Amino acid sequence: MKFWIRRYGPPEIVGTVTMVLAANITAGLTSSTVVIALSALLAGAVGFYAVMGMTVYREQWVIWGRDVRPRLSTVVHRTTLCLLAEFGATEFVDLLLLRPVLLFGGILLIGDTTGGLVAGKITADVIFYVIAAVAFTVTSRRGMREVPAR
Repeated sequence: MKFWIRRYGPPEIVGTVTMVLAANITAGLTSSTVVIALSALLAGAVGFYAVMGMTVYREQWVIWGRDVRPRLSTVVHRTTLCLLAEFGATEFVDLLLLRPVLLFGGILLIGDTTGGLVAGKITADVIFYVIAAVAFTVTSRRGMREVPAR
C-alpha cells in the first residue's frame, strides 16, 4: 500500500487542486454545469500527468542510467511508452466516459461545485486505480519498465 500511495499520492493531490481551482474559476464565469465539469476534468488531467510524467521520467532516467549516461530521447521515449501502458486503456475509458459523467453527476446530486467534484472524483478514482494498478503490475512483470537485454 505504501508503494501505491508514494506513486499516486503526489499526482492525485496536484490533480485535485488544479481540478477544484479550475472549476471554481469557471463557476465564476458561467453557471453551466457541463462547462464547469469539463474545465475541472481537463485541469485535473493536466495537473495529474504533469507530476506523473515527471515521476516516470525520473524512474526511466535511473533505470537507463545504470550503465551509461542515458540519451534524453531514449528516456522521453521510454517515459511515453510506460505512461501509455500504465494509463492508456484506463484513461480512454476514464477521461472520455466515466469521469465526465461522475463529475457532472456529483455536482448535480450534491448541489455544490467543490463537494460534487470531489465526490465524483473519488468514485472515478477507485475505478481508475483498480485498472491502472493491474496495468502497472502487468508491465512490471513483463519487464517493460527495465532496460532490455543488450
